[in-house]
Amino acid sequence: MKHERRLLLLKKPVHHLLEREREHYDTYATDENTFNFFNSFFHTLFFDRYVTCLPDSFFKDKLVVDLCCGFSRLLRYAAYKGCQTGIGIDISYNMLQRGQHQKDLWVYTRKLPYDNKITFIQGSIEHVPLKDAVADVACITAAFHHLPDKERFVIAAKRILKPGGKFIIRDPNGSHYLRLMGNIVGRRWGTLSDDEEAIGYSETITVLLQAGFQIQKLFCFNAIAEINSHLSEIVYKRASLLGVLQRACNLLLYPIEMVLDKTLIKLLPNIAWAYLIVARKPAE
Repeated sequence: MKHERRLLLLKKPVHHLLEREREHYDTYATDENTFNFFNSFFHTLFFDRYVTCLPDSFFKDKLVVDLCCGFSRLLRYAAYKGCQTGIGIDISYNMLQRGQHQKDLWVYTRKLPYDNKITFIQGSIEHVPLKDAVADVACITAAFHHLPDKERFVIAAKRILKPGGKFIIRDPNGSHYLRLMGNIVGRRWGTLSDDEEAIGYSETITVLLQAGFQIQKLFCFNAIAEINSHLSEIVYKRASLLGVLQRACNLLLYPIEMVLDKTLIKLLPNIAWAYLIVARKPAE
């Protein structure tokens, strides 16, 4: 018997900034041009390469929770890698609908179908609706800087993790001096919500350490990817011919990015445009 797809609704009070985020991403999810851009090979080739930093053992037979999940390419990736259960929590109902009903989503370099191991829950991550110590892995990708109370969120993530569980944060690096320019461009063209403010990876590490996490790994990614992401979306939505040229440029830029990630960005992480932190909840 086929498992029924589940999308649970929770009625909880939310911070007004989170409500603005909900409205922003509800609109995003129903804009076909925007969705098609985010669900394109040319976008995920750049944005999702962080998954190559995560070993299969992080997912195999594990319960994985994706916080602020959106339509969650990550959970499809976790299911592809053999997770036992994937749980996605997000404030935007429309994004969850996309995640549940979209036949295929690009994840890095392959299309992956929806998997019945995945359950979506609509709710505020200020009130993470899970019991204590249930998750093997908790993740938040490109959303940590949206949160009005990051310390409270990190404590909530620690609560739902089992002892020894992994907490993965992938976010833009707010300490990069070009980030301000990226924010201006993103807000002007609607690729960012107007209350986004990225913080530096060192600040994120401080929040994690104060909550009692152990930092295991830090990966940094260069500036080309996300700047190019904003430009790609603008071009993609407004000029089909330029869009073709832009996607061709993406393929040429990709090997350059990989070299930068493995050389210069390792030596000078402060100039990274984005980062990935793997933290661990201490074993009891």
